[in-house]
Amino acid sequence: MIQSNQNETTKTIRDEYAERTRTEILKSARSIFTKTGFAASSLQQIAKSAGVTRGALYHHFKNKEDIFLAVFRILQAEMIEKLGRTVSTEIDDGWIGVSAVLSSFLEYSQNVEYQQIVLIEGPGALGWAQWRKVEEEYALGFIGDLIDHLTVKGEIITANRDALASMVMGLTIESSLALAMNDGAYTAADIQQIAERMVFGLKAD
Repeated sequence: MIQSNQNETTKTIRDEYAERTRTEILKSARSIFTKTGFAASSLQQIAKSAGVTRGALYHHFKNKEDIFLAVFRILQAEMIEKLGRTVSTEIDDGWIGVSAVLSSFLEYSQNVEYQQIVLIEGPGALGWAQWRKVEEEYALGFIGDLIDHLTVKGEIITANRDALASMVMGLTIESSLALAMNDGAYTAADIQQIAERMVFGLKAD
């Protein structure tokens, strides 16, 4: 019995150490990918910054692409978490709530890490198909839930739900890309005004 408890304690400590190591690797990679980009970064840089050996790094990740994908997913999850908090407090207001969600999305999409890793580096590092797949994985369900909510309230046009969610996702991606690639020709407020006019065109008569 004592031996069993000792084994469990040892396993717990080992698991906690492994999780801390993985967290440090991802934290360092997130910073390096943001500052130097995917192509110019190296596993050696990431390992050194995280204070781990190359062996420890390879214990958790297959290659640089694997690390990038993990960081990409973290940023997407943070985005959805932020939007979820907005939804929980604003969505009962119908289209006013939709405006709040859109504003929250555009605010987060100006985050330097999100812009650099998800929008600028993402398609090249992951390949277009993989980038699109992960975008859909996080965004389509969230947008679909918003559409369902508005549908129940009778506040959105009758249309194929999946097609509508895909089109709205396209609008949000292009809006965030417009901000990421902006050379000062327009502001986030300009993008939000246009995006709202387009999305609000989906209101039920």
